[in-house]
Amino acid sequence: MISWLCGRGVGLSNITNADLAAALTGDPEALDIHLSLIERDVLIDGHAVKVHCHCLAVDANGRVQPHRLAEFMRNAVADYAIPRSQLAKAKERDQKYKSTEAVTALVEQAKRSFTDLAKTGEGGEMLLFLLAERFLKLPQILCKMDLKTDTRMHYHGADGVYAGVTPDGVLKLYWGESKIYKNVASAIQDCLSSLAPFLVEPIMKTPNANAISSYSATRPISAIPRLLKR
Repeated sequence: MISWLCGRGVGLSNITNADLAAALTGDPEALDIHLSLIERDVLIDGHAVKVHCHCLAVDANGRVQPHRLAEFMRNAVADYAIPRSQLAKAKERDQKYKSTEAVTALVEQAKRSFTDLAKTGEGGEMLLFLLAERFLKLPQILCKMDLKTDTRMHYHGADGVYAGVTPDGVLKLYWGESKIYKNVASAIQDCLSSLAPFLVEPIMKTPNANAISSYSATRPISAIPRLLKR
C-alpha cells in the first residue's frame, strides 16, 4: 500500500504544535506492534520529498499477522470516521449516566459508514489516517467518511486532510491519498495524479470538492481551530 501526503504552507498561525498534539487520537506506540518501520526520512535528490517505509510486523514465529492489523484498525474506527465533537458529547453523556451506550452507538455508526463493496480502498484510507496521526503526528481535520450519504458509494476526492505547523509558525495543510496496488511505481504515480488538483491553484475545481473548500488555503487559519474540535 502507498500512502502519500502532499502539503503546502498557507500563512502564519497562532496554532502551536501543542494545539495539534492535543488533537491527536490513540496511542502511537500501538501502531509499532503491527507495522515495523524500515526506513524514515529518505530524501529524493532534486525533490522536496521524504519517504517513510513500513512493513507488516512478524510474530515470534516469523509470520506476518495481517488479521491482527485489521483488528487494530477496527478498534480505532470511531477515531477515524466520527467527528471529535460527537465523540466528546457521547463520552460526556456516558459519564453522566455511568454507561457506554452513547459511545458504543457511535462505534457502530462508524462501522456502518464503510462500504461493503468487494473492491474498495477505504481500508487503505484508514491506514493512511493511522500513519498520519500516530507516526507523523499530523491530526486529521477532515475525513470524507463523515461526508458520505450512501455506504454503497465511494466519496471521491482527497482521502484525508491533515494539519501541521512549522517551527517558524507557518500552518501547513496536507492532502492525503492512499493506493493499494501490486505495483509500487503505479501506486505512486496515481497518488500524485490524484493529489495534483489540490496543489495547483485554484485548489478546488471539482463539484465534490466544495465540501472541503472551507478548509483550503483561501481561509485556513480561522477555520483550523474549529476543525480540530469538530
